[in-house]
Amino acid sequence: NPSMSRFIAASAVAAGACFGLRRSAAQVSCNKQVSENTATLFPEPKMDSSTKAGETVPYEHIYQTTDNYKPKENFKAPSKHSKAYADYKQPPVGTDFAPLKLGEVINLTSETAIFRFLLPKPDDVYSMTACSTLQVQDKAGVNNVERVQRMYTPISPNGTKGYFDLIVKKQRHGRMTEHLFSMQPGESLLFRVVDYKMKFTANRWKKIGFIGTGSGITPLLQVIRAAMEDPTDKTELSLLFANPSQRRVLVKGVIDDLAAKSNGRFKPTYIIDRIEASDRTPSGEEEEKWDGLVGRINASNIRATMPPPGIGNMIMVCGNDNLIMDLCGTAKYVMKSWSSGLAMQPAACEANNLAELGGTLKKMGYEQEMVYRF
Repeated sequence: NPSMSRFIAASAVAAGACFGLRRSAAQVSCNKQVSENTATLFPEPKMDSSTKAGETVPYEHIYQTTDNYKPKENFKAPSKHSKAYADYKQPPVGTDFAPLKLGEVINLTSETAIFRFLLPKPDDVYSMTACSTLQVQDKAGVNNVERVQRMYTPISPNGTKGYFDLIVKKQRHGRMTEHLFSMQPGESLLFRVVDYKMKFTANRWKKIGFIGTGSGITPLLQVIRAAMEDPTDKTELSLLFANPSQRRVLVKGVIDDLAAKSNGRFKPTYIIDRIEASDRTPSGEEEEKWDGLVGRINASNIRATMPPPGIGNMIMVCGNDNLIMDLCGTAKYVMKSWSSGLAMQPAACEANNLAELGGTLKKMGYEQEMVYRF
């Protein structure tokens, strides 16, 4: 029926136009919220090391990795008597899945980016306890296998207003990262808070050593911040952080800033795979003198930088599958379920720590209760 065909075609065009308008409106709304959330976050900061609660806290070069993203970010440190501090007890992201909009994507390297997700309201204050993380879900279907999930710990400090940032490395054939890197501002993902069984409290250990690679720094950074921000905590902290090259050391600005303010309590050590040609001048000299290590994480540099095996000492590890297998002896099948992005991921996290400790750390004398694997 020609009339019916014309009617169906016209309806399809109208539906497409309507969908396009709705999408555009969503992006406009998202852009408006981004502006509301960040309008006062990027003035020129006045550097002041004696900042107190309620005053402006400067964060210069907060993600110092490449020249294309070195913001000068300010946020308000909440006073204990302020509404923002009270909101910590009722965080905007809860234990049930809820959608949050993507506000912005900032590329750091060819394979790593920061994804800024907006909290429900511009005045919402981001806050998470140490040893908690966000479970992200792309609900693509009705079966568990179709509900791709991943754990990400934000790099934003508690007190950030209106949004949080995730740092994500694109994985080849990674179902979640492929989806993330294809998202447009205004589109949403499902988030909920998940607590690890590990609980961090001030002075629980005398010394904590952190070993991480790449984006595995995020849960380690969360614990480091929690220890540094508690004036009653006296734990000695050390970090051994591996990255591919000098120009690709993630969140180095944040780590260096924390170390500088620690009065020697926090000691980071950087290790890179190699010094690349891009790190050198035309004459072959290094652009900036590299004062870290070059090579791979091994027993020698662990012994030089980490607290030794003993009562009161803890090692926390987070990184790629090879790191966990080499240092902790975790079986490949456990790591596969952890890194696959499927709905079984939370259970795999605990299976990782239930597995008997092996690998380099076991050979060095560390016991099961002295090592936690994120």
